[in-house]
Amino acid sequence: EVVHIHTTTFVAFTASSSNISSNNASSSGGGMFIVDGKVALEGATCIEHNNALAYGGGVFLGRYQYALQQILAAVHNNTAGCDPDISVAPGNLSIAVWSPNKLGLVSSITPDGTLLYVVNVTGDHGIPTCGADVVGDVYSMPSGASYTTARDTSVSGGAAQLHVRLAPGQYKFNIIHWGNTNVLNWTFPIDVPGCDVGQVWLAGGYCQTCSGGTYSLNPNDTKCQTCPTGADCPGGAAITPQPGYWHSSTLSNQVHRCPSQTACRPTAPDPLEACASKMVLGALQPHLLGSSSPNCSGSNYTNLQCSPGYQGNLCGVCASGYASSSFFVCRKCLKRG
Repeated sequence: EVVHIHTTTFVAFTASSSNISSNNASSSGGGMFIVDGKVALEGATCIEHNNALAYGGGVFLGRYQYALQQILAAVHNNTAGCDPDISVAPGNLSIAVWSPNKLGLVSSITPDGTLLYVVNVTGDHGIPTCGADVVGDVYSMPSGASYTTARDTSVSGGAAQLHVRLAPGQYKFNIIHWGNTNVLNWTFPIDVPGCDVGQVWLAGGYCQTCSGGTYSLNPNDTKCQTCPTGADCPGGAAITPQPGYWHSSTLSNQVHRCPSQTACRPTAPDPLEACASKMVLGALQPHLLGSSSPNCSGSNYTNLQCSPGYQGNLCGVCASGYASSSFFVCRKCLKRG
């Protein structure tokens, strides 16, 4: 027999060795749509080859009493916009947070400027509910902050992916299911840190690392600065002096011309650049640095800028084993003999 059961009032329904097939529903529950009731499928009952435009090609069950194994054994080979065989009313919403840095549900924005949350919507017996209308909203926004509304109405397999873009600050993020806002809601904090040193905050809502020829020593900057005259800027926060120039500190954008051009010619520019980057991170954001190199200190950084035989400010002091032969000129000491 070909039967279609559709009821929105309480009903006690028992099917014994029945065939519910080849039905089409313009909404949900192609073979069976029961909002409130008790369902029992006995014998060789089969619900197959039904179709629903929305949910549950085989069955849609709302407030119900049923044996799950009976339903699973009877329902197969149906089609629907969502949940081809069995669709149940959503009853639970849980959050799976994806982020490279997370502590419980306190998370940080990902490198691309968004925070991805996977929202799982399930019904009775943990059955996934697809097609859920899930939306995220932000509360406790700092002054001047803005965000991209997170919403996904095409949930697949009971999971929605919400992408949130926020300015740095602390927020409360609330996720709800439109169909059941009293039960299906979840509120948790989001901590969005500022940009890293060497990055700037763009109006589009994300951090961008300064490219070669520019730099930033202030994560609150909105624009990368042009590299100072007499310096090289490989990108990020590093500023290193060119030959003939001297840089007093990695945290300074002031680069000075040396009195003796030959004194300020580093023989190893790569270690100088690496030292500059490490020192900036160590001073401004030590949590990003980890263990620093023992050979990278303030005095070592300035000495790395000098030619052999020179050291100190502006490379104006003769190193050990060298002596001044004239103004700002150091010569290697003669051996006794």
